[in-house]
Amino acid sequence: TTGKTILGERPFKRKTLTTSQSGNRSSGTSTGVAEKNVLPSPAGAFALKFSSDDVVELPPQSSPQSVEVTCEMWFTADARPIEPIDNPSFFLWRSLLGELSISTGKYKFYTFHSHALSEMRWEPNRRVHLAGVNDKSRRLLFVNGKLAGTTKDAGEPFPDKTQHPMLIGGDRFIGTIEAVRISKVARYTEDFTPPTTFTADKDTFALYRFDEGQGDVLKDSSGNGHHGKIIGAKWVVLDRGNTTNQEPLQLTDAPPGPLDLLKVVDLKADVLVGEWAKEDSAIATR
Repeated sequence: TTGKTILGERPFKRKTLTTSQSGNRSSGTSTGVAEKNVLPSPAGAFALKFSSDDVVELPPQSSPQSVEVTCEMWFTADARPIEPIDNPSFFLWRSLLGELSISTGKYKFYTFHSHALSEMRWEPNRRVHLAGVNDKSRRLLFVNGKLAGTTKDAGEPFPDKTQHPMLIGGDRFIGTIEAVRISKVARYTEDFTPPTTFTADKDTFALYRFDEGQGDVLKDSSGNGHHGKIIGAKWVVLDRGNTTNQEPLQLTDAPPGPLDLLKVVDLKADVLVGEWAKEDSAIATR
């Protein structure tokens, strides 16, 4: 558009999720303009909102017999004013199988005494698909389906056979988690398109779709019974209409409406080439 003149458009139909004040859900059809560089929609209509020490405790597990594993998740980490925005450290998932975290402002996948660390910095308030893979010879870290870090060795399983719980969130993580899948195989060895929905198969260790929307139990959809106990985290409804990697995740209990993109640009956090400033109703380069 220029002013009030529409220069071009391409209509399409999509399903949107809306909620009433009572929390009842209904589906409707909306039209809009097709977007470029769109990541897949999150796997579920709900997510868990974590604040600092909130956590999901998963059942104890025995020490793994193999180093091969894949852990992947959809999540959004909020910016936190309590520490420098570019240097946070917190866990997203941890267990004897491995760990996914953000460490000193970078994405990290740890297994068996070493780790793969991304060169790219974290992106606050942006939805991310993060996947850590150990294929018995390497550790691979993927951010939004792109290889972001790797190490050449795989390590050895922990010798400790004691029982330990798996955890989702915790350790100062503030943000939302939408879906988690843990597999006993290396699902990705090269760049891929992040799946819109996590499914279970014979190689799935645990699958959390986050589609309950209520209660204090996070159900394992793999059939293996690894249900989790929600401690502190709160259920929220996802805005399914917001799916680009360049816009923050919107949490809402009302039908989605127009989004003023100028209001969501953070000149300190967003990666912009050159010097920019907000001037009235525009962002201008100097």
